[in-house]
Amino acid sequence: MELRALELAIRILDPRKWKLRLAQLGGGILATLWIWFRAVDHADVDRAVRDAKRAERRERIRARSAELERQHLAP
Repeated sequence: MELRALELAIRILDPRKWKLRLAQLGGGILATLWIWFRAVDHADVDRAVRDAKRAERRERIRARSAELERQHLAP
């Protein structure tokens, strides 16, 4: 088991592949930063749209409940 772990470590730390590993790390960091920036940048807009949709839904539910109550009370 230790030999396999050692072989894996040697493969990962192989100096001939450092450029590839650094490129992979850089790509991963850039992708993470892009996702984070997009989430932070769009958060206010997304929150406003979500709140507007919820308010609209609450109003539709209130109107429908009032209509059903009037129908129920006025036979």
